[in-house]
Parts: sequence; structure tokens; C-alpha cells
Amino acid sequence: MSTDRPGKLELLLLASATALLLLIGYALWDRASERSELRTIFADAGGTPSERMRAAVKKIEADVDLALPDEYFLLPVFSRLRPTALQVYHGGGDCAYRARLLIVALDEFDVEASKIAVYTAEDEPIHAIAQVDTERGRYIVDMYFNVVHEDERGDPIPLSDLADPATLRASVQRAVDGGNELARKYPFEKYALGNTRTINWDESWPFRAVYWLGSRVVGEETMRSLPRPRAAEEPQVMVAYAAGGMLATCLLFAFWLRRRRLRRVERRSGPDLEEDQGG
Repeated sequence: MSTDRPGKLELLLLASATALLLLIGYALWDRASERSELRTIFADAGGTPSERMRAAVKKIEADVDLALPDEYFLLPVFSRLRPTALQVYHGGGDCAYRARLLIVALDEFDVEASKIAVYTAEDEPIHAIAQVDTERGRYIVDMYFNVVHEDERGDPIPLSDLADPATLRASVQRAVDGGNELARKYPFEKYALGNTRTINWDESWPFRAVYWLGSRVVGEETMRSLPRPRAAEEPQVMVAYAAGGMLATCLLFAFWLRRRRLRRVERRSGPDLEEDQGG
């Protein structure tokens, strides 16, 4: 009788590892497929980073509805990751979703961009904007109102300057004067830019706990300005990361179970082997 057969738990772990490996493969394939389509959609987005940014903003303004679609990557269990950038392009999106689309689309052309969470004076998250690094500097872009915050020369206005209500009003008014009627509805009292963070730490209780602890260890200002992971804007990548961690755990646990079982077999067979050799 063979003693090297894997146990039921080992088989379960190996089956889970196989499923996780397939999930990782599908997530990465879907991301590559989506990136390819986004590159085609935004292929005419200018040459320099600032030109690409402006062209992408206009493309999203023209093609993407203001909406809050109930879409997500692959399964409902991943719904907290929100829709993918391509799902936003086809189904519409709010401020955060449209910022995600802009960020992922620009990344396909090697233009650095990330999201910023806007908070009220009472520290409640209420809005999302994007910041885009270009050859002319870092632009702040509000994709809900399709406003690129810039001065009279077209140069970017720093986020710290936009915290001043007068500067913010002047920037939005320039967008209105340029024909942006949606910007005319900008709620200045509601969407002031004096309280911002790179990450929405109020999204869930674990995030709030990390922010509370981190603020006491490294300081609140540091937590407010931590670099936002680019993977946070791509549900497929987040799923692949999580599945990769679970895959490694399954394999390590299965390896440990196998080693433990083989050691038990060796201990049990030891006396019998000595008796056979003596005979």
C-alpha cells in the first residue's frame, strides 16, 4: 500500500491553488486586453504629456456619461474594487470613476497621474480629482466638471494655491469662459480644495484604523501625502495581487502538510525497517 498519497486537505489546497492560478492568469489577460483597447480609444491624444492630458480630458468629456454604473470586474465579490477603466468608458462614471479612466488611459502613454480625495472641513470624503505630471508641471484635473486647473498662460496651478477660494473660483471661471458650461455649476462651498488626501482613508474601517495608527506613528501630514498605489485604479491588478498572496499561502501550507505527513510515515516505518535488516 502506498504511503505517499496526498491527504484530502492537501488535495483541497492544490485544487485551490490551481483555481487561484487560473484567476491570476485571467485577470492579467483581461488587463492586457483592456489596455490594448484603451490605447486604441485614446490613440489621438496628442504628443507631449500635457497635450495627451488635454486630449484625453476632451475625449472623456465627449464620450463618457456622468453616471454611477453598478459594474465590476468578473464577480460580485470584487465589486468593492469598483468598475475597470474600460467599463467606465462604456458605462459612465462619477468623479472618482472618470478620474480612474483618465489615470489608466494616460498611464498607457507613460504619463504619470494619480487620484486625490477631497474632504469637507469636517473630514468627510466628498469628491475626487486627479493630478497629472507633465512637461509643464503638475496639473490638477476635475473630471466631473471637466476642468483643468490652469492660469491665464495655460500653466498648472498648484493644489496648494487652489486651496485659496479666490484662486479656485478664478480657475473655474476661466473654464466657463472657455465654453465649459458644466463648470458653471461647480459647488464652491461643497467642493473646496483646502482639505485633500492622496488616499480615501474613510473607505472602510481597516483603512480608518491604518490611518489612525499611521497618523500617530509618522504624523498626519505624512499619511495625507502617501503616494497612492497605481494598482488601486486597476481591479484586475488588485485581484491578481490578492490571488497571488493566497496562492503562495496555499502552496506553503500544502508543502508543510506534506513534510509533516512524510515525517510521520518515516517515524512509523523506522522500527520495521530495523527488524527487517536484523532478520
